[in-house]
Amino acid sequence: MMNKIRNALKGQGQKGFTLVELVVVMAILVLLAALAVPKFTSVLANARADANDTNLKMLQEAVDLYISSENVAEADIDNFDDLIVKEYLKDKPDPPAGYTEYTVNDGLVGGGQAESP
Repeated sequence: MMNKIRNALKGQGQKGFTLVELVVVMAILVLLAALAVPKFTSVLANARADANDTNLKMLQEAVDLYISSENVAEADIDNFDDLIVKEYLKDKPDPPAGYTEYTVNDGLVGGGQAESP
């Protein structure tokens, strides 16, 4: 029995892989891909949602700081241009893919909603 195993390991008379071995390896790779792809897409979706939430909080904090520092009425803020000019914001962030544009109305930041497919 051991001689057969040794001969098989030495590769006497056998070069390359059999079709069955290749099919088994391919099946294992497909199984791993089937498990990994949904996990990867959910990680991307969570990252986009977290980035959107962070952008909304940062924009609202910049608006609140602008209102309190410049003694501006909340109703006077209807875009981000004044915040950028006065350097409360470096630039208006773009929303992650699949989310609507950020808006500001009466001192409240809005937008950033997930777009329906």
